[in-house]
Amino acid sequence: MIKNDRQFGIVRSRSERLERLQDDLLERLGRSPADASKLELELRATRAEIRRMRGELGDYQLLKEGKAPIGSARTLEDVSRLLVRARIAAGLTQADLAERLDLKEQQIQRYEATDYESASLSRLIEVGEALDLQLCAEAGSAGASFDATGWLRNLRDDGIDEWFLDRGFGAVDANDPDSVTRTIARLSHVFRRTPEDVMAGRVVDPGFEAVPAAFKRSKRASRPRIAATSAYVDYLVGLILRATPPAATDLPANPVEVHQRLGGLGRPVTFEAAVNFFWASGVPILPLSLSGGFDAALWRRDQRDVVVLNSTRELESLWLFILLHEGGHISDPELAGTRWLETDPGHDPDMAAERERHANEWASATIFGGRSEALFDEVRQKAENRLPMMQRAVRYVARHENVDVGPLALNVAYRLGEEGVDWWGAAMSLQSGDGRPWQTARDALVARLDMSALKPLDADLLARALDLSPSDGIDSGTER
Repeated sequence: MIKNDRQFGIVRSRSERLERLQDDLLERLGRSPADASKLELELRATRAEIRRMRGELGDYQLLKEGKAPIGSARTLEDVSRLLVRARIAAGLTQADLAERLDLKEQQIQRYEATDYESASLSRLIEVGEALDLQLCAEAGSAGASFDATGWLRNLRDDGIDEWFLDRGFGAVDANDPDSVTRTIARLSHVFRRTPEDVMAGRVVDPGFEAVPAAFKRSKRASRPRIAATSAYVDYLVGLILRATPPAATDLPANPVEVHQRLGGLGRPVTFEAAVNFFWASGVPILPLSLSGGFDAALWRRDQRDVVVLNSTRELESLWLFILLHEGGHISDPELAGTRWLETDPGHDPDMAAERERHANEWASATIFGGRSEALFDEVRQKAENRLPMMQRAVRYVARHENVDVGPLALNVAYRLGEEGVDWWGAAMSLQSGDGRPWQTARDALVARLDMSALKPLDADLLARALDLSPSDGIDSGTER
């Protein structure tokens, strides 16, 4: 939403630049039919952004002329929008409103830039009165009209405990009405629920249908936690797609080709190299560290794939295997348009066994350049087909064949799982704790993020999910 004349000028300039880009894309589309799919995707994204900007420009002009409705505040999230629209329709600048409230102009600028996120309930009411507005009860008294401690207990039943809240939304103090109201507003925004539903502990819409094409579920995760995590990640994926450049997915289907392009000829394939390769192939990677829910997922939306990695275990070879496992799903033509859940590789024979086998094989073949089955046979031969000897055999073969122990152990666990043998615990004990895969994936995402494409509240929530702080140098793109 455009909030002042300066932003109006900036948006108008951006719209004009995008219109020139649109003309250029149409010209290139006529000259380069071989690149048609990528150019058409970029053209659709450009046209959608032009339509959005034109809508904002027109709405701002009509508000200033007193010809557009101000609207009403039915939810907590609506309040900030209503206050800004009322100020514009009243013909007041931010400085004029500040004078009415006996505040500095910079304070009103900060309030509006952050959608009044830092404003207390009493301040919201004061601003509303200064603009001759009557805020509805739901928007103004959520924090003081119910048992917040009991509410937090209800949230746990809905899969959202205090740790989840703190990690994704900020710590909430049940004794502070402003803190409670702010949390309710954020939950309402992210989960697309009314404040009344959120206050009743009904945060996750029971009709919510997760949209990942593939889902690696934690064995111990409860259904409410899976649903809550899925809905939260669905929101974050939407932000990632808005804040990263549009690109068609162009991930090679041949895992040996990917191995070669990752520099794996005689050298170990690293997680960092795989992350950068996915990004270069048009596949964003969103790293999280939410306990429970799921370990990884492939989200498919608007012809774009997003890989979500969600693990609290800092084991680089495990992250590499899971990332490439999702790459196997991307390369699976049978997966397009489907939605299904999966558990850890080899654990549940009822979960789309053929697709799981394809994804695991693709991951192993990518890591070892097509030698994964031969390496497994060598381990088995060295162990004389005895499970108690497998760990020692894995170490020997890794050293003898100049491959990493961790990925080799996962390859062995996957293949033993195909035979009904659960060797994943032993494989985990062979993983190295060296490396920081979550930060590697996070830094790769941050390097490509354009936070200015997001609203301040969305930018703040995404930064919180990525554990970013102002010292990380991320520009939210806030215009004042």
